[in-house]
Amino acid sequence: MMWVEGVFVAMLATWGAAFQWLPGRRRITVAIGALALWAIGSGWIAHMLLDSLRVPPVEPQPPFAAQVAIVVLGGGTVFDDDQGYYVPRRDSYMKGVAAAALYRDCRSASSSCTVFLSGGDPEHHGITEAEAFRRELVALNVPQADIRLEPRSWNTYQNAKYTTAMLGDVQGTQIFLITAPYHMHRALAMFERFHVHPIPWSSALAPPKQGDRLHAIRPLIENVRLTEVGVHEILGMVQLKLYAALGWY
Repeated sequence: MMWVEGVFVAMLATWGAAFQWLPGRRRITVAIGALALWAIGSGWIAHMLLDSLRVPPVEPQPPFAAQVAIVVLGGGTVFDDDQGYYVPRRDSYMKGVAAAALYRDCRSASSSCTVFLSGGDPEHHGITEAEAFRRELVALNVPQADIRLEPRSWNTYQNAKYTTAMLGDVQGTQIFLITAPYHMHRALAMFERFHVHPIPWSSALAPPKQGDRLHAIRPLIENVRLTEVGVHEILGMVQLKLYAALGWY
């Protein structure tokens, strides 16, 4: 998300320049800065952005077909000090929880169910997102025999490109796409680029951490994180539309 951080830095630099070069407007500048901090810290901007990105769930849930593919998109890994290895980030872990629950329902319907885990190692942690996901799904009682790994992708476009290649002929296959709710809109657009129209199945957002040293300001930190995520996805959609207009997608 380096480009998103760049947007925040640019906004801060603009505010600093206005404060420095418009001395007669410093009260207004300070007020605008305070209002922006409140809007981010309170979660108002985050909720506005995430609501605009949310894809309505499919209701009621369609019956399972004979052949079902559950595609799960990665979202980064982080080192877990307690376990001593890299694990999916918290929102990504919730994707795994959603995938395991959907897999159980699928098997209960006597369907043939395969889980495709998509994600390489763009952060250079020495483990792909797909492999980190596999470990968590096995712990959630999804058999390894029903898991397929796509370990090459570094972004959403490659998630769609490489996974659709693995799916092959999708005629007669019911495809579910699992990712975070703020990511679903862009992910669907990428898969549709490859003529695949999956059923959106958004995972839940991870709850804020509990019991750590920052618990008192954890809601504030979470709102800042979700604001950054929302800006990232909005910029990603703008980029997608721009590329489509230029014929690059």
